[in-house]
Amino acid sequence: MFGQTVADEWIFEGEAQIESLSRVMYVAEQGQPFVLLQGARGAGKSSLLSRIQAECQRGAFSTVRINAAALDSASFLTHLAGALSIVSKNGQSATELMGAIRDEINGRSVCDHRVVILLDDVHLASESLEPMIRFLSGVNEQTSGGITIIASAESAVPASLTALSELRVTLPKFSDQDATALVKQKLRRSGVDLSSVTEDAIRAMVAYGAGMPGRLCRACEIVSIAAETDSSLTINDQLIGELTRETLLADVA
Repeated sequence: MFGQTVADEWIFEGEAQIESLSRVMYVAEQGQPFVLLQGARGAGKSSLLSRIQAECQRGAFSTVRINAAALDSASFLTHLAGALSIVSKNGQSATELMGAIRDEINGRSVCDHRVVILLDDVHLASESLEPMIRFLSGVNEQTSGGITIIASAESAVPASLTALSELRVTLPKFSDQDATALVKQKLRRSGVDLSSVTEDAIRAMVAYGAGMPGRLCRACEIVSIAAETDSSLTINDQLIGELTRETLLADVA
């Protein structure tokens, strides 16, 4: 229903993650102005933005990725202008810079060249970027879909920003079933003999991961290193506990 599906060579994703990707790509493909991707810390929002960037490039869109952490509106405009190869002039006002950005997007759209802006961690901006998103949404309307903004944020964002989103897209954490499948795939691809990994070890890794892809992948990496060091090693839940404690993985969000 929602456009492109993921390629087989990509890392394992659960059904909910695939659906989130498809929904966001649908917005980009339809030339809609804005979609907000929400999810708890560690749910994989930044990783999904990387996937979206690759899918957009495969679809012949230009992509601009900006991390919004600590940015205000002025610095956001400067970052965006630079990414669009717009040369800022000394003393140029925000209004003038916004006009230059609008003209650049308009020129690209005339050549059927669409731009997708990936805005990560919008909840960490030093001030609300909602006015900038509204400005770019207006440019989208003026250029018949010449620019789309895809922003990621934790769930605590103003309702007014959520209301701007064309679709409601929330990225949940992995289910235990999906986390188990991810762990087994990552270990297998890392060359770990799964016959040396007990079911208790898999469950311990899933419990450690708490549904967060980053934690699950880190656990798989440290297990693969341990298995490479000692090929006769039996990987059980006790070993997983020791590895997470010794490497401080338990403190990784």
